[in-house]
Amino acid sequence: MELILQGLQADFPVLENYRLVGMLTEGDVLLALHKRGADVPVGQVMRRQFVVARPEETLVE
Repeated sequence: MELILQGLQADFPVLENYRLVGMLTEGDVLLALHKRGADVPVGQVMRRQFVVARPEETLVE
């Protein structure tokens, strides 16, 4: 939460057993805080569908 409030990072990967299972964005966090409070689990707020890239891909791809 501190990173979001300080503006240092806007998107956060969510890992389970070292595997990427979701992404949590600044907007997701702020909306959840406003609507549901701080006690909502990350798993209920994170995005499960998102675009991914491999290290060897170019920015155009």
